[in-house]
Amino acid sequence: VMVGRAPWLMVAVMAMSLAGGTEVEMATKGDVRRKFLILPFCFLRDGKLSFKVKNIFVMDKRGQPVDMENAKIGFLMRQAPPSYRVDQEASFLCPLTSNAKYIQDVKQTNIMLRGRELNFSHVFTDREGLVTIEYANCQADTEVSFELSLQAVNPNQDQLSGGDSPLPICYLVSSSVFLVALAVWGVVLWSCRENVQPIQCFMAMACLAKIIFTVLQAMRYMRFQVTGRSSAWSTATHVFMFLKGLMFFSVILLLGSGWSYLKPFLSSRDKKILLLILLLQVIVNTAVVMVEELPSSENGWETWRDVLQLADILCCFGVLLSIVWSIRQLNEVGEADAKTQDTVKKLKLFRRFYMIVLGYIYLTRIFLVLMGSMLDCRLTWTCKVVEELATLCLFVWVGHAFRPTHNNPYLQIPSETEMQTNP
Repeated sequence: VMVGRAPWLMVAVMAMSLAGGTEVEMATKGDVRRKFLILPFCFLRDGKLSFKVKNIFVMDKRGQPVDMENAKIGFLMRQAPPSYRVDQEASFLCPLTSNAKYIQDVKQTNIMLRGRELNFSHVFTDREGLVTIEYANCQADTEVSFELSLQAVNPNQDQLSGGDSPLPICYLVSSSVFLVALAVWGVVLWSCRENVQPIQCFMAMACLAKIIFTVLQAMRYMRFQVTGRSSAWSTATHVFMFLKGLMFFSVILLLGSGWSYLKPFLSSRDKKILLLILLLQVIVNTAVVMVEELPSSENGWETWRDVLQLADILCCFGVLLSIVWSIRQLNEVGEADAKTQDTVKKLKLFRRFYMIVLGYIYLTRIFLVLMGSMLDCRLTWTCKVVEELATLCLFVWVGHAFRPTHNNPYLQIPSETEMQTNP
């Protein structure tokens, strides 16, 4: 919940996802918050915003009704131009009376609560860009209750935000490309079936989970584009988002440990660390599903979202750092033991693999978030395209590096002596 300060960086990132939808139904009872965000939406020219507020009750700290004619309570509609670049607002004064003059080139419309009901409608004929709908209460020591129904629509009854409109086609194309990649991988496994290890079959399953998730995501956006809601598709999408994330990290961990084709190079302590990270990733993905179903006006929504995103990044880097630490340990003792030195050489073959995974994590978890906050809200769909391309490149490289061939250096089985020397 955005109280006091409202980071426009986070607002821009929120506008890149469905995050509750363009049809908002919410109710508050005895709410004492000064301010919170209701909806960020990228309007195209001739887009329309309409909302209705009913059953408005304002009580003071003694439980007595407040005179609504003089109350400083209402909603803010802020329009920013496509080139808008401000990280955060000034300190909280009273946005309903200041008219946001302290924010450069941002047009603000105040909609004050007067009486027990409020109807508001606006067509964006003058300009297009990111618009945020916020609630503000400048009346000290009051509790506010109301029911809100809001709808945001772009031209041609498109209920997707301006930056999301191309996504259904993008996801369908992506799923088709991944399907071709899976078919090629199936041919490779069949042609080299005498050398196929279980991990390579698991890689195919991870690709299949990615395809199903992408198709469901495309259907979800298509449904949302027409109706403004996607509850049924969202449930299936969240399930496969969880499976996709779990299988992706499982493949990375299993490839790194050498499961089914190579002796694990990690100590028992490292394995416990990796298992803990994997469990954390399961918890993170489960919590993300829950948070995505909450409206942005819910208490603690923004805090939980930030914590979960940070935890996801920490899980990703924890996997890589634990393995890099193991390589460093083996390098320190490698000179004294020829067999260990041979093990270090094999570990170095995996260094490129880990560096590529590291680059992928940096690109998808950090760079694309920053990129989305800097782009015109109408172009945020390009971040999803870059992410899909990066994922495809990672899948193709991993498939090529770990293909089941006799002379693949990644898949050289250690000798029995090495197995006994490095338990």
